[in-house]
Amino acid sequence: MNIRAFLAAILGLSFLVPAAPVTAQIAGPRLQLAQADKKGEDEAERKGPRDRGRDDTRSKGPDRGKDAGKDAGGKDAGRDAGKDAENARREAAEKAKATREAEVKSKAAQDGKSRAETEAKAKAAREAETKSKAEQNAKSRAETEAKAKAAREAAEKAKAEREAKSRAETEAKAKAARENDTRAKAGADAKAKAEADAKAKAEADAKAKASPQQQQTQDRDRTDGRERVSRERRRDGDEERQARERAQQREQQRTSVQELSKVQVQQGRATQIDGGRRTLERDGNRVTIRTNDTNRFTSRGDRRGNDRVERLPNGQTRTIVVYPDGSQIITITDARGAIVHRSRRGRDGREVVFFREVKRAPLVKLDLGPLRITIPREQYIVDSRRASRADLQRVFWAPPVERVSRIYTIDEVRRFDRVRDIMPRLDFHAITFDSDSAIISPQQVDMLADLADIIHEMIQRNPAEVILIEGHTDLVGSDVYNLALSDRRAEAVAIALTDYFDVPPENLVTQGYGESFPLIPTEAAERDNRRVAFRRITPLVSEYGR
Repeated sequence: MNIRAFLAAILGLSFLVPAAPVTAQIAGPRLQLAQADKKGEDEAERKGPRDRGRDDTRSKGPDRGKDAGKDAGGKDAGRDAGKDAENARREAAEKAKATREAEVKSKAAQDGKSRAETEAKAKAAREAETKSKAEQNAKSRAETEAKAKAAREAAEKAKAEREAKSRAETEAKAKAARENDTRAKAGADAKAKAEADAKAKAEADAKAKASPQQQQTQDRDRTDGRERVSRERRRDGDEERQARERAQQREQQRTSVQELSKVQVQQGRATQIDGGRRTLERDGNRVTIRTNDTNRFTSRGDRRGNDRVERLPNGQTRTIVVYPDGSQIITITDARGAIVHRSRRGRDGREVVFFREVKRAPLVKLDLGPLRITIPREQYIVDSRRASRADLQRVFWAPPVERVSRIYTIDEVRRFDRVRDIMPRLDFHAITFDSDSAIISPQQVDMLADLADIIHEMIQRNPAEVILIEGHTDLVGSDVYNLALSDRRAEAVAIALTDYFDVPPENLVTQGYGESFPLIPTEAAERDNRRVAFRRITPLVSEYGR
C-alpha cells in the first residue's frame, strides 16, 4: 500500500486514491464470467446430455415436477446430440490416428531412404578402401617379386661366376698336371733310355766276356722277354680295339635326331629305338625310357654260345649270361621288359641276389609325404668338384635320410624320384659331355679312377651292392631326344667303369632322365646340365643293404 492510500484511509479522503480504470473494472468481472461459462461448457460436453439433465433437475429444485414434461421431450434431442458428439470425436480420433500413421510411414520411408543412402556410401567407401588396399598389395607383391627375381638373378650370376672360376681353376690344374705328367714322362723315358743303353752296354760287355753257352742263354731270355712284352702289348691293343668296335657298334645302332623327331610315343604302347636296346613308354603326359642293359653283360661273356634266353610263365623272360670264369648273371624281366630279378651265381653254386621280384600289385601312385632331410645339404648332395676322396666314400656309405619302410622294385626306384631321394646323391661334374654327344674323352675317363676304387671296396664288403647311374641333358632339343641322349650317357659311364676299371656291370644300373632335373634352369646350352649322378640304392632294393 502506498502513502496516499494510507492517508486516505485514515482521513477518509477518497479523492486521494486514484480511480481504477473503468475498462479494467468492467473487464475483470466479464473475464471471470467468460471463464466460468467456458468451464461449464467443457463439463457439459464431458458429462453428456443425461448428466446435464440431471444437473438441471437438481438445480431447479421445486421446479422439477413442473419441467418434467419439457425434459422428456428434450431427452431424445440430447441423446442425438451426444451421439453426434461421440461420432465427431471418433472421426477426429480416426483422422488423428491416420495422420499419425501417415507421419510414421513417412518417417519410416525417410529413415529407410536415409539408411540406404548411408549404406550405399559406406559400401562405396569399403569398396574404395578394398580397391586401394588391393592395389597396394599388388604393388607390394610386384615389388617383392621384382626384388626376389633380382636376388635370384644375382645369385645365379654369382653362382655362374663361381662355377666358371672353379672350372677355369680345375682346367688350369688339369693342364698343369698334364704338363707335369708329360715332363715327368719325358724324364722317365730319358732315364729309362739311359738305363737301357747302360744295360745294353753292360750286356754287350758281359757277352763279350761270357762263354758261348752263357751267351745263348742270355739271348734266349731276352727273346722271351721281348715276346712277352709284345704279347702284352697285343692284348692291350686288342682290348682297346674291342672297346672301339663296341663304341662304333653302339653309334651305328643309335637312332638319329631326324628319326627321333618322327617318333610318336602313344599311351599303353612301347616304342623301341636304338635297334631295340631302348624302349620308350608314355604314362599320361610323361614319357619314360628303359634300357635292355644285358647288352653290357654280353660283352664280358665267354663268347662260346653259352648265353641263353628262357621263356617263363606270365610272359616273363630269363636271360643267362655266362662269364669266362663260369659264373652266371641271371636276369628276369616281366612282359613289359622291366627287370624284376637279378642275381650272380658262382661256379660253386653260391648266389648273390642284387634285387628280387616283389610280390605285390605295381604302384600306380606313390605318396610318402614330404622328405625331411636332417643332414647338411653338402653331405646330402655332394659336388665332385669340391669333394675329397673321403667325401666320396662318405656319400656312398651314407645311410638313408629316412626310414625305408619296405623293399622297392628297381622299376619303382627308376620311376619315382621321391623314392630315389631317400638316398644321398653324388653329382659327378668331372665328366661332362659335348652337345649331342655321349662320348667320354680319355682325359675324363681317368677322373673315374677314385670312384672305381671306392665301388670295388664296397663290392668287396658286400657283393650285392647296387649303384644307380643317372644321365642328364640340358634343355636344348626335344624331350624325347634328350631322354634317349641322357640314357646313352649313363650307359657310357657304366661301360667305361667296366672296360677301364673292371667294375662288374651287374652291380651297376643306368637310367636317363633327359632334361627333367637341370642344375641350372636355362634354355640355353649349359655344360653343367650335361652330366651324370651316382646313388647307392642297395637299401631300397635289397635286404642286404639294410
